[in-house]
Amino acid sequence: MEVHDHVHGHHAEHGDDCCDDPNDAKLLSHIAISLSGGGLRATGFHLGALDLLDRVDLLRNIHILSSVSGGSLTGTSYALCQAEGKGYQECFDNLYEFLPGLNTMEEIFRKVKRNRRELFPSGRRDLITAMANVLHEQYFTRFYQSHTFGQFWDSTDAHLTEVMFNATEFKTGIAFRFQKSQFPCKIGNGNVSISEEHARAMRMADVMAASACIPAGMEPLFFPEDFHWPRDDEPGRPVCTAVADALERQTNGENRNIALMDGGVYDNQGVTSILLAMMRRDRARQQRNGCLEDEPECVVEPTAVEGWSNWLERFSRASSTRLDVEDCDSGIDLSHLRLFIISDTPVRSETFYPSKPLAAGESNFLTRRTLGQYDAFTWVLTALMVFSAGDSLVDLWSYRDQIAAHEWSTWRKFLSFVFPAAVMALLAALVIKVRLTIVQLNKEMEKVMPPFRNKPWHYLKRLRLGEAIAMINLRVGSSVALTSKIFMNRIRQLSYSTVFSTSLDEHSLGDRVMTNEIFTLLDDCKRLPDVAPPTDEMCTIIQMASNTKTALWLNPSVEYRGYGELDVLVSAGQMTTCFNLMRHLRQRYGAGGSGQIPPGSRADALYQRALALWEELRDDPMALVEQRRESGRLAQG
Repeated sequence: MEVHDHVHGHHAEHGDDCCDDPNDAKLLSHIAISLSGGGLRATGFHLGALDLLDRVDLLRNIHILSSVSGGSLTGTSYALCQAEGKGYQECFDNLYEFLPGLNTMEEIFRKVKRNRRELFPSGRRDLITAMANVLHEQYFTRFYQSHTFGQFWDSTDAHLTEVMFNATEFKTGIAFRFQKSQFPCKIGNGNVSISEEHARAMRMADVMAASACIPAGMEPLFFPEDFHWPRDDEPGRPVCTAVADALERQTNGENRNIALMDGGVYDNQGVTSILLAMMRRDRARQQRNGCLEDEPECVVEPTAVEGWSNWLERFSRASSTRLDVEDCDSGIDLSHLRLFIISDTPVRSETFYPSKPLAAGESNFLTRRTLGQYDAFTWVLTALMVFSAGDSLVDLWSYRDQIAAHEWSTWRKFLSFVFPAAVMALLAALVIKVRLTIVQLNKEMEKVMPPFRNKPWHYLKRLRLGEAIAMINLRVGSSVALTSKIFMNRIRQLSYSTVFSTSLDEHSLGDRVMTNEIFTLLDDCKRLPDVAPPTDEMCTIIQMASNTKTALWLNPSVEYRGYGELDVLVSAGQMTTCFNLMRHLRQRYGAGGSGQIPPGSRADALYQRALALWEELRDDPMALVEQRRESGRLAQG
């Protein structure tokens, strides 16, 4: 694949009048893309999306890239390839060589087991810091010349001029962005941020781990303590200490470390970072036009409700025509932006949490017993354990003369007397401790609730064990569904509403948005006239991809025609992106909004390239995956 070089200066972005002319000389010449989270489901799908954009010669037009969680593995991989002057094929080969043979959890556990200071300079060993070390040793240092964030300042010819890898900061509950922009920006957020000097020194593995630190599955990653810095082997970790000092000053002495977790907690689609990038560019325009007296300030999202209202109101006056000096307060200049792709991989389910009563096969003698019966059994068992421990001590006293005479071996003394007594005593103490805790909980309940006529246990002891288990399962399961599905679905709704409500007139930003959702091909309402629908095989692959669990590893049991899970996800990304690109071109440039694009136009030439790929995918959904695999270094070696 050809690598295209683009040089961008800070003041070269005056923008041309942007219109929906299918013969526009700069048709889709400036693209922003956001890659959502979703574990390796997102990694593979977005890899396929970038592949398709590369095939229609649009990948080189992406200037702004924002990524979250699993999407950040694809995002950082491609961005680093660009920074090193390499093309998409290199990115594809790197991930294909790294992911299929990786047992993520085993490698993480291996790192946790090791207690080497250079692996865990903060002294804190847990899953997330171990994952960062796995990424550093087995991916970034293995496939890239530079594996620090500073690479994005050193590169001068990449077409990506804005990169943003998103995490969530748990002090104020907003995004923490590891970003490099051609305009002034904060690396972090408006509350806590770091200098360019320190940002350059960060390991890409630590950035990636912070972006993909899945809640509940991983612990928070503490910044800067858990990050690896230059000179960590020196006493006091001077660079880390300098970053912590800066954070302490920004938080008025309250915090030297902040907890970072998955970027999807705040914005799983990464769209807010794209909007901020547009505002940075517009603020630089205002500065050039003399609208601002001071140097452009770093643009950050507001934290108050009123601030969000003002923030979106400015977008509501967005213009697709280049604004002049007299238009200083006329809204955001979006003349440069030709396409905004939101690549998204939500899990589609018919219901968030179905009712699952206790199956007949799970009902047995044990589950039909009441909690009161188990309580009585526990009392009896406790009494027996106490009696057994006492009996062992009595025997020990009875045989004290023989023991003193050394007639018994040491191990026999231990097994016959000491061990049984100790075990029984400890078990009895544990049961009594649990009972005392329950009594204390009852007392605490009485302090905050109206008095009970009977103790809570009077009612609970009539529950059967199976019923109690079902109650616990429903409670835990619904809580998991609340955070992993309902909460994430709401975050997704808010992200899309932020984008599509920014402008409601003829210059709407929404008109330039191409949503690229993983399950698009399964929606009959989104069929295109005069375009052959997806085949049953294509829908089967999409169904498999959209049902992939949000995990940090590939499932080795997934197999389709001899292809693995990563192949299925990449194919799904290729097919979905191809279809959505055609759909966007028809809606934007076709007569009547969804009709035929003027034949011979630039938009039609792009559409025909996508249509040819669509027909190829209909013949064999795995054709493009196979082509890409055969054209890379893996086939050669």
